[in-house]
Amino acid sequence: MNPEFYAIWKRPFDGLLSDFHFGVPEEWDHRLHFSTFDSTRNGESVNYSKNVFTIPVIMGQYSPVLPAELFSAIESLVICRYRTVCFAKTFLLPWATSDSDDLYQKYLALQTRRCELEGIPDDQIEFAFGHDPEDAYQYYQNQNTVEFSPASDYYELIAKFSSESFWEYRDHGAPLPKDLMIVGPTTTLGTDFSKLSLSAYHESAVEPKYRSQTFLSLAELKMYGILRAGARQYFCRPDVFATLKPHLDTEFWCVQGISSVPDSGNQ
Repeated sequence: MNPEFYAIWKRPFDGLLSDFHFGVPEEWDHRLHFSTFDSTRNGESVNYSKNVFTIPVIMGQYSPVLPAELFSAIESLVICRYRTVCFAKTFLLPWATSDSDDLYQKYLALQTRRCELEGIPDDQIEFAFGHDPEDAYQYYQNQNTVEFSPASDYYELIAKFSSESFWEYRDHGAPLPKDLMIVGPTTTLGTDFSKLSLSAYHESAVEPKYRSQTFLSLAELKMYGILRAGARQYFCRPDVFATLKPHLDTEFWCVQGISSVPDSGNQ
């Protein structure tokens, strides 16, 4: 049986390695939604920083960033918004998937040694530099800067959230899609896509903190072609998935085909 749709999500790599591979938008807006990014804004630019040791076809930390040819192919299949990507800060630091923790620990060791050489007291060292992976990323970015001219223009694809219809229903009384499903299981960090399951929507199954819960309307997915389930999670129509599939690095992406869906409980 051919899948009715596909779920795609990023493997849970350490943040430093994920940033190296996918790049980091420098002006990412946590409030950026398909519904609020009016189509008249299409083409606005967003600055990305990137470790150019790897240039995957599909980049993007929070939304997929695609080269012009692939974006054109996808744009003809989906309803989306987009931003033009400018690689404002680029650096070169070789790495392997086994290096992520070592690179982070190396950063901490280098900064600790710097503090010792500068005579910073032991009880002040922990406050003398940032200890987050983001701080390590910026350190390597500043230390390993290189010029970079991409072989293509790149575009950030802004897809509609799969849960947006439910949010509109709960917050503003909008109509609820009749085929709405609940995606699970839900954890404190959101939906666990490695154990993905679908159940028919029922009000009693909605958790109080519903914004951490994922919802999906298959009819809406068929209309839009691609829906964003989370920061690193997407649902795709089969034809859209077929276009993306050759460019999904299996070292960084997981895929599950969904062949059957439950009958709607939303009557």
